[in-house]
Amino acid sequence: MMKINFNKLAAEYAENQYCIIRDVITEEEFDQINSFYEAQPKHDSGRHLEIKLGGINSNLHNSIPSNLFRKISNIRVKILSMVSHSMIHRSLIENDSHEEWEKLMMEVMEKYGGWSRFMQYLSGHKFHSHRDAKGEVMAILYLSQPLKDYTGGLYVHHPEHKCEECIDDLINKRDLLLCDANYYRHRVDIEPITSVGRLTYFINFNPNSRDGAIDF
Repeated sequence: MMKINFNKLAAEYAENQYCIIRDVITEEEFDQINSFYEAQPKHDSGRHLEIKLGGINSNLHNSIPSNLFRKISNIRVKILSMVSHSMIHRSLIENDSHEEWEKLMMEVMEKYGGWSRFMQYLSGHKFHSHRDAKGEVMAILYLSQPLKDYTGGLYVHHPEHKCEECIDDLINKRDLLLCDANYYRHRVDIEPITSVGRLTYFINFNPNSRDGAIDF
């Protein structure tokens, strides 16, 4: 995994309301996560295949999904803390200890009850255009390769420029996307190229994102 430049990412997020963190997991971790996913039963929601993995209280033990949940949640809390996000109730600085950041992440995830799941889009799957509740910053780890395993992906509508962008065109597998899902109206529409299609690991932030969504 590349060393993460949190100051640079926080500046990118503040400017764009999204940022991309490159190579968040190693190739070895990627293989372990995919092996875990392949071994689990999946539910077809109609929008995508999914494996629901719960929130922080379901991810406290030493396992592949639990370690991934805490790793991504720590990265998200650190970046959002640096941009003074409204759902981060106290601030730390980048050089504070890992234990302090871990404690803050636990407090935030317990307070808001965010949950995690794998999501796989194959032929016929799509998610219609919507905005989520205020405060929702979705974290999406990419486990397949855009333009190799599928075309299309996550489309966001820029409220200022009135144009739509496919963010997946900017992303590679093993990258992590943080995106303000209230600022951007967004949808998912893909065409699979391989049998993998669009496979991601997703952690939401705001437990009211479904009930409080706008035009869902």
